[in-house]
Amino acid sequence: MKRKFVQIWALMLTLIYVPEIAAQNNKDTMIFRPSRGLNNGTDQGGINGGKDAWVYENEPGMTHDSSYMLYSMPVSDCNNTHAWSLIRFDLTDLPSAVDSVLVGFAHYSHTDYCYSHCSASWNFYKINSVWEENTVTYNTVPSLGSSFYGPINITFPNSLGTREYNITEQYNWWKIKPDSNFGFAMRSLNVGCNNACVGFYVYSSDDTAVGRRPYLKIYHAKTNSLKKATRELNMYPNPADQELRIQIGAGEKGQTRVFDISGRTVWSGQIDAAHSAIPTASLENGMYFVEITLGSESSVKRIMVRHR
Repeated sequence: MKRKFVQIWALMLTLIYVPEIAAQNNKDTMIFRPSRGLNNGTDQGGINGGKDAWVYENEPGMTHDSSYMLYSMPVSDCNNTHAWSLIRFDLTDLPSAVDSVLVGFAHYSHTDYCYSHCSASWNFYKINSVWEENTVTYNTVPSLGSSFYGPINITFPNSLGTREYNITEQYNWWKIKPDSNFGFAMRSLNVGCNNACVGFYVYSSDDTAVGRRPYLKIYHAKTNSLKKATRELNMYPNPADQELRIQIGAGEKGQTRVFDISGRTVWSGQIDAAHSAIPTASLENGMYFVEITLGSESSVKRIMVRHR
């Protein structure tokens, strides 16, 4: 009887986890969906700790870090009901060579009533500084940078379900400059009177239903040559002093360039199957990026230059 119970329990675990595992093992697609975190300042948007929160003008000193929903409402000129949401995904262990990246949100249906401000638009804005979900409030929100997606128009009534938004360009930038990844905000700057108004209402990483939590859908680059080169690419030493050596798989040839954090190319040349040395003696100490191009596909890796 005990053995039968163990077998049944194992089958239940399989039924629970197979959908996510199958998606991640697909050759072309990865689903990255952070789970519920501790909401104590340790969550950074990794697989084991989703990082999201929302702030509310009418409760300027209150945190909303463990809510199952993320609320974002337009600017109101008749009451203090402006609200917006923040989210971050930890991209550290995610692919650098991608075809496209979509962020997915499960929207909350709004079909009951709307008295005013029944149509508005939202954008995704880069967050410019560190924030923690368990302390961020309307009074302490981080500064925002430029919009990188939008506008997303929402009108009443709506049942949007799960929607995906293409953030490939911003994803690639965060992979090149990981220190700039503070996440993004979902915010509307439309002004009107909020009265049961429309909103960017979505489920958070703290929702008990796994399938409603925010996620990234990552389509891998499909060029086999690039995948092989990325897998076998070896760069040493890192940090580099006088030169950086790059070695790739047998039979591979391509172009390489080194650029600084401003995007300025500081060296370029050809790389072959044996190895290629990139001179770094003339480069200033700091962080650089090495781009390997094979055909029409590219892969970027970060290096440090540090002179003894």
